[in-house]
Amino acid sequence: MLLVNTGIIPVPCERGAAIEAHTYYLANGLAELGCDVHYVTDLTRKARLHDRVSVHRVHAPRMKFPTAFPWWILTHLLGGTLAFISAVLALVRERFSFDAIHVHEEAMGLLIVMLKKSMKLGIPIVFTLHNPIAMASNAKASLEQRVRGLIFRVTGRTIIRNCDHFIALSTRIGELVTSLGPKNPSSMRRGPSMASTGLTASSLAD
Repeated sequence: MLLVNTGIIPVPCERGAAIEAHTYYLANGLAELGCDVHYVTDLTRKARLHDRVSVHRVHAPRMKFPTAFPWWILTHLLGGTLAFISAVLALVRERFSFDAIHVHEEAMGLLIVMLKKSMKLGIPIVFTLHNPIAMASNAKASLEQRVRGLIFRVTGRTIIRNCDHFIALSTRIGELVTSLGPKNPSSMRRGPSMASTGLTASSLAD
């Protein structure tokens, strides 16, 4: 599997960065189950990875969080683009011999699905939506809310409609996403949490 991190924060993280922490433990969990994982990410000195995990560095500049919303957009664009470049290099290096590509960030995910469509790649794409900002946002500023909604319409919807498998982190988000357009229900997993739905490294390995 080609597992693509956000490209924003190296792992493991000392605090926050839930998405990055999720991919870190997922990479090791899949490897423990016997999967060969190619992990696109940057690492901190505390990183401990299973022998079956091969790392493809993003080489992203260090970014600080939390940050103002305009900088949040820029960090996601930069991190996502750099992660995409590293993922493409990994695909070429491994001669596109992956059983799946699992993405966790919208900017990079959009580029991945566009690449698959343009090159007609036969590799299934799994997308986990961690931040359903347009559907369940707590943003107080109406302008920020509108911008977040626009970002989701451009990226999130496109990815969801073009990926092969979509993971929703709650039943409500799963229902909202289903209403966005045609999507095979069997390709979507949803539930109160990753753990409670059984959507763990084991089910992804299957």
